[in-house]
Amino acid sequence: MTNYRVTADVAARLMEYPRSRVGLAEGLRYADAVEQSYCRHVMSATSALIDWASGDWDDAVRTAELELVQHGSRRGTIGSRAAIAFVMLGRGDVERARALLDASLAISRPGGEIDLILPALWGQAETALVDGDAARALDHCWEAVELAQPTGERALLVPFVVTAVRSALIGRRPEVAEKWLERVRPLLDGWPELARPVLDHATGLLRTASGATVAARSALESAIVGWDARGRIWEATWARLDLAAAFERANRHGDALPLLEAALATARQLQSLPILRRAEELRRTARAHGGSVEPWAPLTSREFEVARKIAEGMTNTQIAAELFVSPKTVSAHVEHILAKLGVARRTEVATWVAAVARVGDPQAVLGPLR
Repeated sequence: MTNYRVTADVAARLMEYPRSRVGLAEGLRYADAVEQSYCRHVMSATSALIDWASGDWDDAVRTAELELVQHGSRRGTIGSRAAIAFVMLGRGDVERARALLDASLAISRPGGEIDLILPALWGQAETALVDGDAARALDHCWEAVELAQPTGERALLVPFVVTAVRSALIGRRPEVAEKWLERVRPLLDGWPELARPVLDHATGLLRTASGATVAARSALESAIVGWDARGRIWEATWARLDLAAAFERANRHGDALPLLEAALATARQLQSLPILRRAEELRRTARAHGGSVEPWAPLTSREFEVARKIAEGMTNTQIAAELFVSPKTVSAHVEHILAKLGVARRTEVATWVAAVARVGDPQAVLGPLR
């Protein structure tokens, strides 16, 4: 029983959510069979956190609230509070989010339980950002790195990287953002798969702030692929908004609009006011500057390039060689293309590409395909 619980927890901390779900399914089944309430309570809290990460926010709240009522364990209670708090901050309810996280930190801080402290601290940092207090958010991030470094904890430090850089830039302190990255990069050495999305995202924010929009777009596109692969909908959506901002900084307002429409769709699905407000702000700017949807919308220009190769009958391996990227990156692009077009087969993608080429308007075929 303990092995199931620990395996699922470690996998979740490493953002290996499919693997964690396998352990949770087996562990919860066994826990119910032997009536082991402690492990079942902790694993249910982990399940709620995974639901939050993947965008199943209503499920996350339902599961977590049930566990809070049952009072199965202290660790499970803290995890359940975190899941609810993350949803609340994502929906703009900063008061409830902060109260839940404060309650968890009051329990975990005295014992120095780093694996319980860091998620709550990150929640506090994100809550402060949503509340417009970038200085407070940055303080939470610095506290996190001071706690994590002596213990060697790295996985739970990952979400703080972008939060700290964003906080420093909002506070107009790019030198602090650079200093932060200098501090955390060595801590993430040896974890390329886990660290790449967050480092790409942070780099993209810095490059946008400095006006290096070409480098920014490249980094942010890579971050989006990485966050999507990890199943982190919160960070992936913000990365899309940040890429849209980079396009607008380069006066490519038409390229920003498909990203903003995708972010708006996610905001409505999640009922996320912070995402909705930022997406609407950027969309107003794009339209005010004459932005219009490109012919390949709702795909990005890179995804349309992949779609054209699909229409030519190329395999993922062939497309990767043609575009000088990895097959894994192409596979991620293909998944996004299928999802955005609402289709299940590559032949349907080819039909859509042909329609775009014929009439120059993908919306002409998007309706029937959905």
